[in-house]
Amino acid sequence: MTNVKYIVYGSDDPEIDAKNFSIEDAGGYYTGDNVEEALQEIGAGLDDFINGTPNFLGGLDAGSTGQLGIDVSGNLTTTGNIEGVHKAADGTAAVADGTYTMGLGTATNGTITIKDGIIVAVTECADA
Repeated sequence: MTNVKYIVYGSDDPEIDAKNFSIEDAGGYYTGDNVEEALQEIGAGLDDFINGTPNFLGGLDAGSTGQLGIDVSGNLTTTGNIEGVHKAADGTAAVADGTYTMGLGTATNGTITIKDGIIVAVTECADA
């Protein structure tokens, strides 16, 4: 089927089949060279994503106590807890764990408590 300008809907022509339409994949996304093969690759990729194979969320599993997933609306879901750890670009803690005094008050200084790079508690400072 070459030089086709239009296709009559409902035609019984056996050449009007997705496998008979070649594609030019300038981006190199598909291994197949026709519409049918490209659609099969897209479908398989979506099936893998929906079923978690390969595990696209694998990097998040380490901080969770349950299974992570993505629901049909695209929201991150879990059957357990998700814990976050803030790290600097080199993988070290951005700020060491501990309670830091903030010398802002004239009567009482405030404090900030940090755990795993996240502020977990704050006390207010006070003026006299």
